Amino acid sequence: MVRMTSEASSAPRMTPQHVTATCVLILTLLVGVGVVTYLGSVVRPVLIAVFLYFIIQPAATWLTRRGLPSWLAYLSLSLLLLAAIAGLVRVAYHSVQKFQAELPRYREQLSERLSSVPGFHPEQFEGRSLLELLQLETGDIVTYAFGTAMHVSEVMLMVFFYLVFVILDAHRLPARIHRAFPESSEYIMRAIEGINTGITGYMGVKTLVSIGMSVTAAVIMIALKIDNWALWTLLTFLLNYITYVGSLAALVPPIVVAFLQYPSPWAPLLTAALLGVNRFVWIDYVEIRFAGRALSINAVLLLASLMYWGTFWGIPGLVLAVPMVTAAKIVLANFSATRRWAMLISED
Repeated sequence: MVRMTSEASSAPRMTPQHVTATCVLILTLLVGVGVVTYLGSVVRPVLIAVFLYFIIQPAATWLTRRGLPSWLAYLSLSLLLLAAIAGLVRVAYHSVQKFQAELPRYREQLSERLSSVPGFHPEQFEGRSLLELLQLETGDIVTYAFGTAMHVSEVMLMVFFYLVFVILDAHRLPARIHRAFPESSEYIMRAIEGINTGITGYMGVKTLVSIGMSVTAAVIMIALKIDNWALWTLLTFLLNYITYVGSLAALVPPIVVAFLQYPSPWAPLLTAALLGVNRFVWIDYVEIRFAGRALSINAVLLLASLMYWGTFWGIPGLVLAVPMVTAAKIVLANFSATRRWAMLISED
């Protein structure tokens, strides 16, 4: 009995500070679930704007240190970002048009490939011809592409306005913190600086890896003469923001096109091998090495986050899922009362 009492007394106890932090975390989690579930259309552009701010902040800081006014640096980078997005949308539109024009040829080649399979008759597939199953109407494609482009344009316009306000408000935040918390303002600013550095570093590494991996993938596809390589390059860049899952999904379209484009089976195998090695180098070596422990998050938690955010917010949710979990871990790690929770969700 004495032994049990001594062991119990030697065990670490939860301090009032830890209890308060735990209660705040639970309430924050409940509020976050409610916001994501019911206010997605309102909050989504704000979160996209915040993460775009963290992407352009390192470049803006670099320009500011070289004499460019801060407002001009952020404005120039924001306009440059919008121009890049508009250029990517234009490339995607023309690539989709080109891909749609080549669909009849792909259908014929797929039908010929399936005809060579013993015991398979492509003219009968659940009572419908294979060509009908693979038929995509031009009007449907144009309608879908136009509707998608209009929705993306509307969202990006909202994101741009939110981004402007985030940039303007970021410079006023330190002064407000000093006025509101004069005794602990230095501690709060150090924590915010650590959070800012961690999230900026993560988003910067993610963006650079996406650019590097998509460029080398483009070189591989150009060398192999894969049709619509520009579209698959754009998908590689965008899907890499969906951690783990996205970079794997980006491998599928060029491999399938190589299978339909070339009669030899070696072409898709070579495409799969080279693009797979390219992904391994950029994701499993470069990104892990330079992102450091910020990416060390429990795999089950990452998958659950992807499923939850993807269910309610679709593709934007899949893109924001991992950055949000990473940001939460960085925030928790910068406060002593919540540091143990950052350890709990870590992969280590």
